[in-house]
Amino acid sequence: VLERNTNGCVLLEVGPNQALSTLVRQQPLDATKHFVVPSLPQAKQSGSEVLFAINALAQLWHCGANVDWNAFYRYE
Repeated sequence: VLERNTNGCVLLEVGPNQALSTLVRQQPLDATKHFVVPSLPQAKQSGSEVLFAINALAQLWHCGANVDWNAFYRYE
């Protein structure tokens, strides 16, 4: 859990499959209040894993997670 408040929580899914997303949707809690961000594409998806991870970071930031942008851009 990256962030938690009265509105729900933001979870980062680590790995190529989206089991966490499925488990969250199956819980009796209000699944619309919980946001799961996958960090890698599913095995059958094509595309850059790096771009997918950067998109995940952007989604986390959009949800209010603190991002160390200096560390992100350190080697630019």
